[in-house]
Formats: sequence, C-alpha cells, structure tokens
Amino acid sequence: MTTTHIAVSERARLDALERYAVLDTPPEQAFDDIARLAALICATPTAHVAFVDASREWSKAAVGASSRDIPRRRGFAMRALVHPGPLVIADVATDDSFAERATAYGEPAVRFFAGVPLVTPDGLAIGALCVFDHVPRQLAQGQVDALGALARQVMAQLELRRQLPGRLDDAELRNRAESFRRLATAANEGITIIVDDRIVEANNAFATLFGYQMAEIIGRSPLNFVAAASRDVAAEYVTISSDKPYEAHGQRKDGSTFDMEVTTKSIPYKGRTALGCVVRDISERKEVDRLKNEFVSIVSHELRTPLTSIRGSLGLMDGGVAGELPAKARELVRIARQNADRLIRLINDILDLEKIESGKIQLHVTTLDPVELVESTIAELRAMALQYRVTLVSTVRRHDRIAGDRDRVIQVLTNLLSNAVKFSPEGGSVTVLASDGGAGFLRFTIADEGSGIAEEKLARLFVRFEQLEAANTRRRGGTGLGLAISRSLVEQQGGRIGVDSSPGKGSAFWFELPLVRAPGTREGPSAPSEVAPGVLVVEDDPAVARVLAIMLKRDGHEVMSVGSLEQARRALARGRPAAILLDMELPDGSGFQLLDHLVAIDALHAVPVVVLSGARPSADHQDARIVEWLTKPFAEQELRRAVSAAIAPPDGTGPRAGARRSA
Repeated sequence: MTTTHIAVSERARLDALERYAVLDTPPEQAFDDIARLAALICATPTAHVAFVDASREWSKAAVGASSRDIPRRRGFAMRALVHPGPLVIADVATDDSFAERATAYGEPAVRFFAGVPLVTPDGLAIGALCVFDHVPRQLAQGQVDALGALARQVMAQLELRRQLPGRLDDAELRNRAESFRRLATAANEGITIIVDDRIVEANNAFATLFGYQMAEIIGRSPLNFVAAASRDVAAEYVTISSDKPYEAHGQRKDGSTFDMEVTTKSIPYKGRTALGCVVRDISERKEVDRLKNEFVSIVSHELRTPLTSIRGSLGLMDGGVAGELPAKARELVRIARQNADRLIRLINDILDLEKIESGKIQLHVTTLDPVELVESTIAELRAMALQYRVTLVSTVRRHDRIAGDRDRVIQVLTNLLSNAVKFSPEGGSVTVLASDGGAGFLRFTIADEGSGIAEEKLARLFVRFEQLEAANTRRRGGTGLGLAISRSLVEQQGGRIGVDSSPGKGSAFWFELPLVRAPGTREGPSAPSEVAPGVLVVEDDPAVARVLAIMLKRDGHEVMSVGSLEQARRALARGRPAAILLDMELPDGSGFQLLDHLVAIDALHAVPVVVLSGARPSADHQDARIVEWLTKPFAEQELRRAVSAAIAPPDGTGPRAGARRSA
C-alpha cells in the first residue's frame, strides 16, 4: 500500500466518522448495554466502544474504566482498527508494540486485549469494540464470534441514529430486545436473563447444553440446572452481579453433570433490573488443569527428589569425600553441580510462578522495617557476592514501616540483588537505596555498575522465560523467571516494579510498596472538617486500611480511615461521605449495625456502601445500600471499579437501587 493511498483512506475514514456525529456525545444506554454484554460474554472486567479520530481514542461507552479520552498513539483501538478481523493479544507484555501502551488506561496495566473493528457499510473502520483484562488469557472462538456480532450491533445503532435522528426512544427499546435475541442465538455459550429468580429468556445454546427444549426452560429457577453439590454456592450468586466468573457443576436433563463457568451481570430488561447470565462448559479446560496439576506434582516430587540426591552426591565428591579427584574430573564435577543447582532453581521458579498465577499463593501482610529487610537479604547474599567479587552496599537508613509479606519481599530483594551481582563487573559494587516513591509508597532501588540495557529491550524484562543476553545469561545461570515472579509478587502486595537503565551506565531496578501510617498519626487535617471526605474506609486492620487509602488517593479520592463502629459513627456525624468501604467484622460489632445506623438518619440513608469481607454474601445479606460486595483478597482494579460505580451520579450511569455485586 502506498503512502498516498494510506493518506486517502485515512481522510475517507475520518470523514465517515464525522458523518456519524458520535464524538463527544453523552452516554447512551444502547451503547452501554453493548459494552456490558461484551464484558459479560468475554468475562473481562473492562470493555470499550471506542472511536479513533486524527489525534485521540474516545470511548462512547466504557465499562470498568474511567478513562474515555486518551492520545491515539497510546490507545489499543487503532491497532484493532487496522487489523483484518478480530485482534486477540493473549499477553500484552510479550508484544513490544503493545507493552509500551499497557498503562494507557491507568493502573494496573493491561495484560490481555481483544478488539473487533467497527466498520461502516462502505468498508471504512472508524473504531473498535475492545475488551481488556489485567491478567493474560485467551478467548474461545464462540466469544470472538459474539464480540464480532456486538461490533456489528454498534454500527447498526450508529446507522439508526443517522437515519432516524430524534426518534430513537421506542426504536431503541425494540432494537435492544431484538439485538439480544440475535446475539444470543449466534453465541456458543449458554445465555439467559433472570428476573425474580426465574429464567425469562434463554438461547438455543443454553437449551442444547442442558438437554432441554426451550419451553421447558422459561419460568424455571436457574438452580434447577445446577447439581445438588453446587447449589449452595450458586444460590449466593443468583441475585448478585459479579465481574468474576464462578465455577459450579451443571446438571443436564438426563441427570449427568459437567463442569461449568458462570458469569452474571446486572442488565436492564423491559424497564427493570435483571441478571444476565453466561454459562460455559469447561469440562475440557478442567481436564487440561488436571493434567497440568499432575505434571506439577511430578516436577515437584519425582524430579526434585532425585535432583537433591544428585546435587548432594556431587557436592560430596567436590568436597573430597570420595578421595582426591584429578583436576579434570574435579572440573567436570563442578560443572555438573552448577547445572544441577540451575535446574533446581528453574523447577522452584516454575512452581512459584504457577502458584502465583493460579492464586494459590497465600500472602501474610504485616508491617515491615525496610532496614531489617535489606540487611537480612544482604547477609544471605554475601557469599555469592564474594564469589563474583562484587561489593554489596546498603544506604537504607529509613525505618518507615511498609505493608507486605516478609518472605515475599525478601524474595523480590533476593531476585533483584542476585541479578545485579551476576551482571556486575568484577570489582564493581551493587547499592541498595530507599527513597520516597509515589504518594504513600516507599521505593527500594538496586543499582548496579553493569553494561546497562537498551531502551527498546526494557519492556521485555519482566516477561517469563525472557533472557535479553542469552549467552551471558546461560553463563551466569539465569532461568528467565525471576523478574516475572518479582513483578507478580510486588503487584499482589499493592505495589509496582520497574527499571531505569541505559547502555554503558548500569541499571537501577526498583519496586514500591505502600507505607503504613505510624501509630498516633492521622490522615488529613488535624481538625475535623465540616465537609466529609469523599470515601469513608471502615477497616480495623491498619495495614489493609493504609493500602486501601493509597489505592483510593491514586484515583484522586479524599479518604478518612476509621477502625471501629464507634469511630465510624463519629465520622458520619461530621458529614456525609460520597461512599463507604465497610469491613463487616469490626472489634465492636458487625458492619450491619452501621447499615442500620445509616437507615435511622435521613441525611445518610442513601449513602452507597461497598462491603469488604472475607466471606461471600448470602441470601441473609440483602440490603439495598450495598452496591458491591468485594470478597477479600481483591485486586486494585476491582476496588477502583466498585468505588466508581458507587459514587457515579444518579443519572442512569450509577448503580441501581438494590443492585449488589460480588467480586
């Protein structure tokens, strides 16, 4: 394609976009519904209906994100727009052109992206329907097909707007109902709409999946399609919208059962709030998981056990237990021992990464002393530093307390320090520093005197099995997993990680963890303000409360944190917050007592509440003020989405009365 042709096509594309007059228009229910359906079908926390003009990417509808207007060069939609057909990037971090844009929509970074171009009848792509996630993943072909069908519905809406200006209200309602039927019929997943605990709509795929005729489905409870062993779990979700899919055992008409994944989301239906439900048969995926677990078990037990014996035997031979070895034999034993050590490290790293990514790793967050962490890590690595003839230096003198899991923070420090030692020149030094990071964070920096890293390679550093200098890494004994593990561990503790480097000037790897407020200090001004803070956090664990405050402040919210019911009542007496984050288990009572307190005061009865709990919600937890129920532990993006939904203005874009969600 010539440059002239590209310019002509781009001009025609921009002219087409202008004809639809969609840019900078207010939100519309029809487009919001399509974005919600895209997120529901693809089981992603975020979806955009995005249009791309000459300089920016602008979202007509955005679910799970506050950013609607970003520079064109930083957005993802342009890449989908020029791609022939659906574009799916399973892991953004492995694609250099995408990795640098991963934080364009805010933190945490985008790790998964899928987009389908929005194409006019004359073949010009003016935007894209996009879905995002913060973890790598794949889409089934049925989900990709459904995304394409939704993209066509976006264009149908635009054509309708253009042809029938000012006459959309009734047409929109009819069109949305017909759109659901067309989309549901085309989808491979089972889709239903649930109102008052009864199925009112279902697609053919749902009927086929469970072996029923359509007439046998309508009017029945969704629990009739769940095996008895899973009904208690499923009952918790029947009236709850959740961005997180849950797993259960489905039961077919013939009594046979299968593994299924269910996603539910609140949707409008004939003027009411209903629950959209997508069901996927995950039997094949479960079988793959079983095989993977068997493999991990084999690696864990059948390989590590003999390797331990091999390494121990080689160590004894190297130490002279079997007698003095000839020089050549001793060198061969040394090489074999080093490679046995490397293989053991690789196996341990693979097991660690598998546990982290599957959510099986348990973090024990406490308050930590940075000086003690660094000194302990350096003490463990001194022998290694002597071997490489590198000096370890700590300038950390700050005793500010941070929130984190001690063992995992030391694991991150060990990974970064050992890398710095291995890639430093003989006679060089590695320095550990501590400084202020982002607001409310402490930054650890590990600076070396190595050869440095080219800018274009920096984005690949934290990708698993990525080794920038293959020959040198093999010589130094790297596995290519240490930085990927470090990134996952830091992000799970509410922090972030990065590197500053340039060729010939060494590298400075850093990570930040949240600071914990010292006892006796307080957030905000010393005197009570007549204007209440934006968000009241009611949480008795100081470390958790501090992390929540940091997350909220990064989004520009004012925050007041209290640790008991009595403190919460006093804070509410000073003014009405925009929203409350409420831990249900407090030292002086239950969070439900605070909900009762809100009911009793006219000025507070409409304050939206986001529950933070280690327990899942049940039928006993029904309360109209609870707009979201987050089950601990939860990701930062879940908290941000919940708070944004809670404080949205009451113009139809905010939460509906009685809508509750569980993450």
